[in-house]
Amino acid sequence: MTLESTDVQMLQREQELLREDLRDALAAVNRRARFYRRMNVTLVLVAVLSGAAVTLLGADLFRGGTRVALRLAENSTGKTPPPLGPGWRNVCGLMALLAFVGTVSTGINGGLKVTERNVRAFACAGVLDGLLIELPGATSLGRPVLDRTRAELARVRREYAEFFR
Repeated sequence: MTLESTDVQMLQREQELLREDLRDALAAVNRRARFYRRMNVTLVLVAVLSGAAVTLLGADLFRGGTRVALRLAENSTGKTPPPLGPGWRNVCGLMALLAFVGTVSTGINGGLKVTERNVRAFACAGVLDGLLIELPGATSLGRPVLDRTRAELARVRREYAEFFR
């Protein structure tokens, strides 16, 4: 069974439109995946650095505040603080603030499910990539292939709707 020239041209045009739609969808999902990856890395980095700073200050205080904590206490009050004086309270306040920032970052990361969304975005991109690869270069297979690909794209758009906004 051969298709007439106009039918072939129409199928080729539909196939090219579908291919462009797939490329646009893949680009949108990849942008979203990169955004989630950056957000995830940033929030984890803030949590780790805040925790490290709190650990450093706490360890220095444990050793008597001879290095970082003493300098921080001196800089916050302008003088060498007596033991457990106002400078030490300032250091403890900064430690509490850093711990708070780290905790909030970790909470936001978990609450927004950034890691999960990142994984879903890459899974969606993989499906779209697969559809692009499977879309035949020639129209010899005809309308059923285009219809099946179109249906699969519609399913992906429904299943991963959050990435197409």
